[in-house]
Amino acid sequence: MGEASKIYQKLQAIKSSQNGQLVRKPTIQPPIYKKIKTNQYIAPLKHPQSSSADSNCYCRSDDEDPCGPTSSCINRAIMIECFPKTCPAKERCSNQRFAKRLYPALEVHHFSEKGYGLVAKEAIQSGQFIIEYVGEVINTDEFQRRIKMIQELQMNNYYFLTVEPDMTIDAGTKGNVSRFINHSCEPNCETQKWSIGKTRVIGLFAIRDIQRVCEIATV
Repeated sequence: MGEASKIYQKLQAIKSSQNGQLVRKPTIQPPIYKKIKTNQYIAPLKHPQSSSADSNCYCRSDDEDPCGPTSSCINRAIMIECFPKTCPAKERCSNQRFAKRLYPALEVHHFSEKGYGLVAKEAIQSGQFIIEYVGEVINTDEFQRRIKMIQELQMNNYYFLTVEPDMTIDAGTKGNVSRFINHSCEPNCETQKWSIGKTRVIGLFAIRDIQRVCEIATV
């Protein structure tokens, strides 16, 4: 409950700042949140322990496209990332996008008609990995507690994304810029569930070419 209390206080602070914006000119700064690079597991959940044996493939460093989209990499085919120390392709392995955070240049932008969103600062190709969705990984009980607090605060923005039936990522108070991705009836990216060993992660991938300065949007 200590964690829930801290979240409640943070949400109260965010709500107060948002209420203040109703009588002042909107700030160009996005809402306050703690920036993190990887998911943080909240008790009783624990980060799964993985070994290199969980993701061995048979690619070679002299292959034309080792572990790439045109390769026959079994890991990539079933959405598992290779381990850098054990992949036979070694430094040429191109199936470590989550671990290396191979994101294109992105920028948080304020739209006058709908608030904040995420835009591409460079062209993104269809199928390209855009960013991992990160935040606090919580179980169902904690998810329900947080939903109740948000409803009590009458807040409109939710940052929840389900990973497994009893596992949800909450980017409300901790996350990266992926938390600013909006939903759209004409999306240009989709979420995909990948594994790094025994750890489940969620990534955003382009479903069509995205031009520079275009907004990133999902379903």
